[in-house]
Formats: sequence, structure tokens, C-alpha cells
Amino acid sequence: MLYKYCCKLNKKLKSFTMSKKKLVHYTSYDQKKRANAAFLISAYSVIYLKRSPDEAYRTLISGNNTAYLPFRYTHKHVPVTAPWQHSLLC
Repeated sequence: MLYKYCCKLNKKLKSFTMSKKKLVHYTSYDQKKRANAAFLISAYSVIYLKRSPDEAYRTLISGNNTAYLPFRYTHKHVPVTAPWQHSLLC
């Protein structure tokens, strides 16, 4: 999912037709969807924008009063719970 998201976002950002438009990344108030969206945009900024995980995390939480759920990676057979996404970006 991360690879697909990054490719799609890169394509939009490099598109000539999008060059004069703003691209807005948003999600619902559903905590699971928010956590997933936060991870995707943070990982993109680390991989493609060469930001540090700390920079990506600080940008994400600046001006935000709502806490995020911890990241949960669930494979079909083995559920694993990790601390928030920041640790996954490091």
C-alpha cells in the first residue's frame, strides 16, 4: 500500500496539469483511517522528501490536538502491535 500511495502522489506532484494547484491530503475523523493516513504521508516525506523521522513526526503533530492510535500491523496469521508510527519511520 505504501508503494502504491507514493507512486500515485509522485505522479500527481510531477504532473504539469497539477503544477498550479494545491494538493490536499485529508482523511476522516475515524481514528484507524487517520493513523493510516498519518503513516502514509510521514513515510512519503521520509522516503521522497529526505526528511528525518523526527521532522516528519513534528510536522504531523503541529497544530493537532487529537491523538493518534498506535500503529497495528496485522498479517493474516500474526497480529503485531507496535508503538506509534514514529518508531516505524526510524
